[in-house]
Amino acid sequence: DDTFITLPLGDRFQIVTVSKLVPVLVSRTLPPSKEHYREFQKQDKKNNTTGIQGGDEEEMHQVISDSSLSISVATHGPKSLGRAVSITLFDRTRPIEHLDAFPFIASEDMKTKKNRKLHGWGIVDVIHLGKQKAAMHGEKEGKVENVMLLAMICARSDYQSCGHAKGKKDSANVEVVGSDSDDSEVDESGDDNDSDKTGRRSSEESDGIQSGSNSSTSTSDGDSEDETISPTPDCYGRVLIVQASRRSMTIVKTVDLNGIGSHFIPHVGIHPATYVNKIILGGQPTSVSRHPYQREDSVFPASLLLVNVRTGKMIHS
Repeated sequence: DDTFITLPLGDRFQIVTVSKLVPVLVSRTLPPSKEHYREFQKQDKKNNTTGIQGGDEEEMHQVISDSSLSISVATHGPKSLGRAVSITLFDRTRPIEHLDAFPFIASEDMKTKKNRKLHGWGIVDVIHLGKQKAAMHGEKEGKVENVMLLAMICARSDYQSCGHAKGKKDSANVEVVGSDSDDSEVDESGDDNDSDKTGRRSSEESDGIQSGSNSSTSTSDGDSEDETISPTPDCYGRVLIVQASRRSMTIVKTVDLNGIGSHFIPHVGIHPATYVNKIILGGQPTSVSRHPYQREDSVFPASLLLVNVRTGKMIHS
């Protein structure tokens, strides 16, 4: 069997063979991102709309495919914006579901151009966490199916600021994305002592996640998270856990980089094969964190961060 690779190409993706680099499948074009990510519309002297400033073209940034499920998940955004802000699920070549990664930007306080620019959120990397069994809904309720799990690594622009407004803080509780029960005793400030070297389980053995196909919130231990809530001012990174099946795609968990992960801007992430429920994020500290006299806390700026996506804990930096 030949090996295939999926490549983003403008507003669509191609699947090509590695041996001969021959395209075997080309997707349809991307659906447009939400209007609040686009430049303001141009108007003439009579206030008539003449078009969208910067163009209306969509650009794909990253894409991951699963041949056994015949699906692909792509991140994309307006070409004029220059960063990924949307997530689209493809059934082979056809886009079937579209999600806004940062719905809080559409809130009332984000409607001015200045505030949208200052937030500058985007998806900077995508990590494949493997496959899992999940409960089906509707006519096939009671059955399970394979789903693909992805971690969307998100970051916002580094705009230096001396003040820290008091914002609403999201819960860090997340549902299980695997099986490492001994994680419950891990100290946030200490080293991780669980058996990562031998603890990995196959996708068929991992625990399923129950979530409605149209839900955009996650629940755990009675607490709820809503990604429509803007992160706190010292939060420059966010991890979205996305569950994709043949029929639907859902953001099932949201983990904000707070605590020792505050003032940390992630650039890239990896899920080591021997790490259960954990990802390593690489990035840089914010401008403010490099000047301690400007901060209200004593958090030391980090360049690497170990995150448990099951508990939402920032384990080590």
